[in-house]
Amino acid sequence: MTRRRYHHGDLANALVEVALELVEERGVEAFSLREAATRCGVAVSAAYKHYGSKAELLGAVADQGFRGLADRMEARVRAATRGLLGTRKAEAQLIELGRTYILFATERSALFRLMYGPGVSRGGAGDLRPDAPSRRLSTLLVGALDEVLRAYGHAGADLDANKVIAWSMVHGFSMMVVDGVLEPPSKAAFHATI
Repeated sequence: MTRRRYHHGDLANALVEVALELVEERGVEAFSLREAATRCGVAVSAAYKHYGSKAELLGAVADQGFRGLADRMEARVRAATRGLLGTRKAEAQLIELGRTYILFATERSALFRLMYGPGVSRGGAGDLRPDAPSRRLSTLLVGALDEVLRAYGHAGADLDANKVIAWSMVHGFSMMVVDGVLEPPSKAAFHATI
């Protein structure tokens, strides 16, 4: 394994990067703060100055995952809805959010499991702090649902209930693929059916 040395004052981010590598290599259960510190070429005591526990470091990795997923969703929605208006734009936006979520889950399954799994020190997917990385996903989904409901004349519908239903369907499908219950759809089938 590569031993890295970080002397540039950005150990906190280096630990997150290495922790993500370790989680993707071996899963959350096999991860240790000590090994992350070793890979960074620092003593574990230096790692503890930035993260007080394994759970705290994993929380930072999960937060990075939520930020990356939200960035990817925003970029793909922009591309998918360019030039569309009204109902077509609203539908395309909601569909692309779901596709992007499922693709992320299947392509980055270890990180996805960490983001929604137990044992990390973070607010989680339901974190309501305005700056919570996971809140952006909720905001994107609520905005897309609101546009679809308005486009079909259902303004004022219960957005919270609809958000839970929509997110549950996409998340459930994602987990079934990640867990091997369902085969991942081919790219052609994926875009034709989802």
